[in-house]
Amino acid sequence: MSLTAGDTAAIIDVITRADAAASRRDAAAYAELFTADAVLDGDQGRHAGAALRSSVGPIWAAEGPATLHLTLNPVVDAGVSPDEALVSSLLLVIDLRRPISIRTAAAITQTLRRSRGVWRISRRTVADPAPARPGPAPAHPALPDPSLPHPAPAAAELTRLVVPGLRPPAGAYSHVVVHGGLVYCSGQLGVDPATGAVVPGAGPQTRQALSNLAVMLAAAGTSMDRVIRAGVFLRDQSMFAEMDAVFGEVFAAARPARTTVPGLSFRDGADVEIDLIAALP
Repeated sequence: MSLTAGDTAAIIDVITRADAAASRRDAAAYAELFTADAVLDGDQGRHAGAALRSSVGPIWAAEGPATLHLTLNPVVDAGVSPDEALVSSLLLVIDLRRPISIRTAAAITQTLRRSRGVWRISRRTVADPAPARPGPAPAHPALPDPSLPHPAPAAAELTRLVVPGLRPPAGAYSHVVVHGGLVYCSGQLGVDPATGAVVPGAGPQTRQALSNLAVMLAAAGTSMDRVIRAGVFLRDQSMFAEMDAVFGEVFAAARPARTTVPGLSFRDGADVEIDLIAALP
């Protein structure tokens, strides 16, 4: 059995909407994405069928008042029939209270079924990653023989993220790209995700842009104290002092390398845009 590109896109859309519903604590919208006989297995027990809607509330309450759910690197495979799909991925639950941190990182498997052209989740199993197996340290590898040909090293994987809860990218780009141990964050304006509007003032915009970037870094598995380089772009040089004061407050002693470029124009009348490069832990 095989899935079409349209099937895969529809399946990923269901999973993305489930993450968004969980992030905003919308039990009704969450339950709509599951079949009537769906089973949810996790570290807080099993929940099934009609009880699903009422059971997720206590689960979310245990996570804390403000979290962001992200499903990363989903791998979609065909199931036993044309109307079934299996998805394996990583689930991150990010605590948005300061300091922003990753609350949960777990492997997740999901089964989806199609009925009357609509895909829904029929089973969702969340499990902590398997612990490392104890055992003796591996032997030191032998040095390569310089007289023999050696294969080129495998290319490092790229992970591209669009982070739910932030304003979607305005063009053909990702919020975040992870490659070779580094996290590249696209430029952020001082847009409040709750309203979709730019907050007023260069200082507040700097703080909001850095807050948005902190969420992006957390989604990629790192944090603001791992930032290597920042690019700051200003509408006018007169805004430098106000921006710099907030920037120094946010980064404190963990100050990255930085380039500041004035004299630019931005959408929505913004005064400040900031991008970051950070290292993974």
